[in-house]
Amino acid sequence: MRRRHSQRSVVPQGEDADFLALEPLLGARHGDGVGLILLKGLGVHEMPVRPVLVEIAHLDVDDVGGLECIAGFERALDDPPRSEVAQAHTVERLAFARLDELVLDDGAGFAVEKDLESTLEFAGSIGPHDADIPLGQSPRVRRRDDAGDDRATLMIAAPALADPHDAETPADGEDRAPWRQVLARAVRDPGELLDRLGLDRERWLEPARRAAYDFGLLVPEPYLERIRRADPTDPLLRQVLPLVEELAPPPPGYVPDPLGETLLPGGEGVLAKYQARALVVTTGLCAVHCRYCFRRHFPYPPRPRGPDPAVLARLRALPELREVILSGGDPLTLSTRRLSEWSQALADLPGLRTLRLHTRLPIVLPARVDTALLTWIQTLPWRPVLVVHANHPREIDAEVTQALARLSAAGARLLNQSVLLAGVNDDPHVLADLSWTLWEAGVQPYYLHRLDPVVGAAHFAVMDDRAHAIVHALAARLPGYLVPRYVREEPGADAKIPA
Repeated sequence: MRRRHSQRSVVPQGEDADFLALEPLLGARHGDGVGLILLKGLGVHEMPVRPVLVEIAHLDVDDVGGLECIAGFERALDDPPRSEVAQAHTVERLAFARLDELVLDDGAGFAVEKDLESTLEFAGSIGPHDADIPLGQSPRVRRRDDAGDDRATLMIAAPALADPHDAETPADGEDRAPWRQVLARAVRDPGELLDRLGLDRERWLEPARRAAYDFGLLVPEPYLERIRRADPTDPLLRQVLPLVEELAPPPPGYVPDPLGETLLPGGEGVLAKYQARALVVTTGLCAVHCRYCFRRHFPYPPRPRGPDPAVLARLRALPELREVILSGGDPLTLSTRRLSEWSQALADLPGLRTLRLHTRLPIVLPARVDTALLTWIQTLPWRPVLVVHANHPREIDAEVTQALARLSAAGARLLNQSVLLAGVNDDPHVLADLSWTLWEAGVQPYYLHRLDPVVGAAHFAVMDDRAHAIVHALAARLPGYLVPRYVREEPGADAKIPA
């Protein structure tokens, strides 16, 4: 039985009645293992685990042991930002009990150990937004036990990485970079987020899990540490916590592709919306999943995109190209080696004047600003423009300020774009504080975007009359060079439009 993770609530029927299932109960409490039911008896279980673990799994067992008999395994992580370690919960660990062999559908198979401690670590994936969840490659095994007649087999479908070259392989030593390790420990489970912040599971967990099925939770540790504990209204938390409002029927005008990017001519991830510049979607990976993201439904490529001949041919065909924008996802989730490949290829484009990157990593994961990245910036043939993304002054702490200063010292020109978000920064005092904080960190306030009407984000909208009053009050509090331009985007427009 094969199905996408978004269809996990389907219960086997008819001829499939012999398949007993582990199913999520969307209306039940999901704390401490409650909320999933284990049915055993006829030998085959379908186990739709959390998307961060696997997409599809079939488990054949004669008996499911207790929590003291847990199978675990290790995997070598070829691309740590893509294939990461996630923590399995009680019922998920229970379902992996007494396994002897695990097989990927690409033919790579490896054994697992038995009777390990109950904290099973599973190599899962961050994966691109709203895409099939792939697994990593190159398993590593500590020991293989001879399997008897009661051997259990777990089948995991990983079609997105059937080709071992699909995953980006970091250069020697780069997979151990501190920023990759921080990203590997990012919070992906709503229950863990609530527990870390001292928030009421009874109130928040079930809707958070439901909303996270369609657009997963991802919060790196540095950002998490800035969120106030026991405060469900915290503006930083509101940007990352999945809410039941995301599942409400969208208001008129809210669509999966609010900027019409999938309808643009061309291909190869090149979006030529405006004259003399082109945006390249290099990856679907991010270091944080912002709940208001206008590309939360975007059909990202199954792997990071490099400067292959088709991409370069598409860029060369654009008339009077002066600027290339690396975007995503977040281009700084790419290895510095891959970024260098991009810059070397783009340097051959005639007439190119600058390179721009749209990134949130210096804000949410400042460790990404390491020596290798700074060296790359210093050696570029242009002065690059880095457009960072902060919405609230508390996102910018001392570590972020230091990272921004290093980027500026390396030669990058720093701009910031924000989104006007209800419950986050819809207050002229907050926005004024943000502008001053950015300026003191060496960043020029650039754009304040009207929310793009993407399905799942309507609860962030600020009504136009109120938005205009906020912008007017902001202009009265700040010198002109600190007032970001309040703009909106319209599909087909040849520039951003004053909102």
